[in-house]
Amino acid sequence: LILDRLSRQFAADPHEQAPILVRLGEILLQRSDLTGALDALRDAFDANQEPSAVRGLEMLLEQAGQDRPPGLPDTLEACYQHQSDRTGQARVTRIRLGEASVGDQARLLEQLGGLYDQGGGTPDDALEAWGDLLRLEIDSAVALERLLALASESSARMQRAVELLLMAVDAAADTGFPVAQALQASALLLRETGDPLRCRRGEKDDQL
Repeated sequence: LILDRLSRQFAADPHEQAPILVRLGEILLQRSDLTGALDALRDAFDANQEPSAVRGLEMLLEQAGQDRPPGLPDTLEACYQHQSDRTGQARVTRIRLGEASVGDQARLLEQLGGLYDQGGGTPDDALEAWGDLLRLEIDSAVALERLLALASESSARMQRAVELLLMAVDAAADTGFPVAQALQASALLLRETGDPLRCRRGEKDDQL
């Protein structure tokens, strides 16, 4: 409390205040005051977009584990968005995905796939995310488009795309959903020809 009071009294300039708040956050983290550490580090970033505040928040995330204080993912996401850090945003999205209800998973998977596509992960990461979305929502046009586009870039990725397509078909096998049959045809065509564009045309024709 004393350090917090001093930081605000003698460092009215945000450029001077931010490092003091970061140090305060580090001290509170060492004392396992997770909520206090979050407040101090968030204030430090708000004051001057202090990079060390983001590192402190990342340390807080690692140390807190499942006991992380409410608001930490939101705070980190805001910092990453300000820095255009797609890797960090993807990290937060994965955390949310691991705790999401079934109703929120599709939205988060689409967000995660998009972040991977924008450089927040590897193409293989993106392929898995879009495959997971397709398995959850067999009629997701964006998931199929991105999966086929990524498959066209590498033979190894193409093989994995076939596996993901067939897994999506299996997941929808009991639903009687007509897209499942179309995707199965797409997977077989992709395996035989290695042509994602032809595969996509075949999937559209099967839906007609």
